[in-house]
Amino acid sequence: MYVKRKYIVFFLLLVFLSSCARIVVPNGGPRDITAPKVKRSFPAENSVNFSAKEIRIDFDEYITLENISQNLIVSPPTGKKPTVTSYLKSLYIKDLDSLKDNATYIFDFGNAIRDFNEGNPAEHFVFSFSTGSVIDTMFYYGSVLNAYTLKPERDKYVALYSSHDKAEQTTHLPDYITRTDSLGKFNFYNIKEGEYSLLAYDDNNNSMIYDMVTEGIAFSTLPVIAKSKEDSLFAGDTLFFSNSRDTLMKLSSAGFVADREAAVYLSMPVTDSFRVDFLYPVLSEEDYIIEKRLSDTSSEILIYFISSQPYDTVGFSLSDAEGFSEKSEIIFSRPKKKKNEQQNFSFSLPASKIPYYDTLTLNLPFALNNEKSLPLKACIISEGDTSSAMFFADRLNSKRLVSDYSLKENTEYLITIDSSAAENYKGEKNSAFSGKFTTDSKDDYSTFTIRLTDSLNRDKQVIVSLFDEKNNRVGDNVEVKANGEKILFVHLKEGSYKLRCITDDNNNGIWDRNDFILHRQAEKIQYFPKPISIRKAWDLEEEWQISL
Repeated sequence: MYVKRKYIVFFLLLVFLSSCARIVVPNGGPRDITAPKVKRSFPAENSVNFSAKEIRIDFDEYITLENISQNLIVSPPTGKKPTVTSYLKSLYIKDLDSLKDNATYIFDFGNAIRDFNEGNPAEHFVFSFSTGSVIDTMFYYGSVLNAYTLKPERDKYVALYSSHDKAEQTTHLPDYITRTDSLGKFNFYNIKEGEYSLLAYDDNNNSMIYDMVTEGIAFSTLPVIAKSKEDSLFAGDTLFFSNSRDTLMKLSSAGFVADREAAVYLSMPVTDSFRVDFLYPVLSEEDYIIEKRLSDTSSEILIYFISSQPYDTVGFSLSDAEGFSEKSEIIFSRPKKKKNEQQNFSFSLPASKIPYYDTLTLNLPFALNNEKSLPLKACIISEGDTSSAMFFADRLNSKRLVSDYSLKENTEYLITIDSSAAENYKGEKNSAFSGKFTTDSKDDYSTFTIRLTDSLNRDKQVIVSLFDEKNNRVGDNVEVKANGEKILFVHLKEGSYKLRCITDDNNNGIWDRNDFILHRQAEKIQYFPKPISIRKAWDLEEEWQISL
């Protein structure tokens, strides 16, 4: 009996030890997704007659600070920014020596305060107090959009000035300051009752003031009025922001891009007075060709060296009548010539399929010697028909030839050019050329007609532009009056388009930005309220009641 009892005890002991040794994965519970919450503060939130040298805010969990210097905004702004630190569950604000009397202060921490373990932010955490006997309770809010794209502008300073003097606004800190969020929205809390000038701007030099011509700007033309909590009808205002445009011409870069071809890039469009003078070697006008390719914001100057003398280093000066002057030097690393290298070149077609309505063109690796080469005769074969086409220099591009040859729809062409029919300025002659291409048909395209009307501003000029799905402009800008005149866009491929209208207030044919000094708003831009869907061989007509 004793032996049986001994075995039973031994068996129960094994079962107990086995259950103790079993490994069980601990359950940590759901992931913490809550933000830190304030438990208490010293002094209390919205306290008055504040005179302390330090603020302590206690949270319900351990906290950490992320990019506090970038996130924290103190409004009204102080000359010296307070020092903010965290320890365990507490936030400390020190160095409060430069506070104004009788002012309500707002410390906007953005998303800087986060819980220690998961990094959950206390979003838009704000702490306020007053150095006077009352807390200001008025507010103002709105949004900032890009004046050109109409998209939200994030991280722009927005300021309220009680002074309406522009000179003071560019030299003194504002009365209140905040910053736009990712949706371009801004909020002012706890501000005094009154009228203010409203500005939004970049702060490239961290001065918290709009004081540099390289800083973008938006502003309200009329003073804005602080709102009360009872003003439930206020829907917020929108400012339209424009980036700065450098008013000084700068040389961006210069260098050889091919044998005997150099490119010079400038930061602004050049004027008719722009000139290039060669310092070394000294060149005459017969030694080079200059082409100007201008955009709305920059210039590309192409220089083709056409004299027989090769140039490894070229020094030159750039200037215009507006006072721009710059000197530069470009050096060309000439590749070694290969043995038995042929001294010739060839033509090329722009594409294997060409629109039936397009101009027939040929591309070149280098500008031709026009006196020896043009007009250039080519043989064109199509559907059993053989004819000739004459090519001439393209006045906009020296490396392209154009012909007035009339193309047919849905046709396959063969174009041939004899060898040595043309010569470039290096004395090289062309190789025999043969290329095939086809044309499309009218049924591959559609037209779009838009009629713009504004009964109150029929004589105001507008600039109308059409853009494809990749935001490329289709065709040229069209300048018309807002009097109901029809605008026709032709040869449109199937797809979705958008239509833009710029109010050209000064009739100069371009969009003008904000000018804070002249207090002139950027010219208004608006888009057709729906996508324009184009289908093959399907002509579309719309009417647009614009608001100028």
